[in-house]
Amino acid sequence: MNLDRRILLVAAALLLIPTGRAQAQVQGQLNPGQAFATMKPGQWIRLEGALQNQGVSCNQVKLLTGAIKDSAASVRAALRGIDPTTHQLTVGPYRVRLIEHPKYGSPSGTLEFSDLRPGMFVKVEGVYGKDGIFVARKLDDESDQLAKKPELRGRVRVQGRIERTDPSKRTIIMMGTRFIVAPNAQIRSVAKSASEP
Repeated sequence: MNLDRRILLVAAALLLIPTGRAQAQVQGQLNPGQAFATMKPGQWIRLEGALQNQGVSCNQVKLLTGAIKDSAASVRAALRGIDPTTHQLTVGPYRVRLIEHPKYGSPSGTLEFSDLRPGMFVKVEGVYGKDGIFVARKLDDESDQLAKKPELRGRVRVQGRIERTDPSKRTIIMMGTRFIVAPNAQIRSVAKSASEP
């Protein structure tokens, strides 16, 4: 086979690789332009920032690649409200319903629904429903983190699937919340396995 024919075959093969998939595999530090060019609806992402009236001012972005379970959504924020009759919570900006027998975690080792108090710093894991309610299978008390990092108060970290983006406004909609990516945000693309929290 001559050299010209081999070059054409390689070029044709490269054209068959979907560009979205190739971009999603980029690992490491990204600038906002690279990140927004890579982001697609349905892609997993982890966003962190300060909770504000208009949404979340986001200064940390992680584009997640790899095999991720559908139930890997999570919210880490202050517990703002508790409704014992419906077994619902307000965690950051989200309404959260606990499954009938959720798994609880705490540095002290024991935690039950009756131990929950507004102001605690918690992480819930589960699925965000189309009805706008986060259904949690697990709740961890991470209040001890506030003693080590008081700057976490008023912040929220959310992991889920991108609903839509607006590169011109640097916004990402995920789980019904508007995240505004700060100009100086740390943006990374990282591989994540299905077993990681």
